[in-house]
Amino acid sequence: MFGFDKVTAGYDLLKKGNAVADPGKWKKRQITVTAITALIWSGIKGAQVFAGIEVPIDEDTVDQIAVGVLAFVNWVFTLTTSKTIGIGEK
Repeated sequence: MFGFDKVTAGYDLLKKGNAVADPGKWKKRQITVTAITALIWSGIKGAQVFAGIEVPIDEDTVDQIAVGVLAFVNWVFTLTTSKTIGIGEK
């Protein structure tokens, strides 16, 4: 079960001066999430343009979701892999 202690631990990682134990692994995950988001976005666009498949979602919604996911994931991963930046004062 996802408990309050995990939420607290996650928030602590966002604070300035804290970082995950293996930042390299998290940076690789950040790159993977970025690539997957781009792949999904281009897959939806490609299906509509090249294959004539109508995906029941409009272009603006796809763009907003893709940008939102990328922004949030990159923000979280950047803060949790760096001790020099973060939320709050050290």
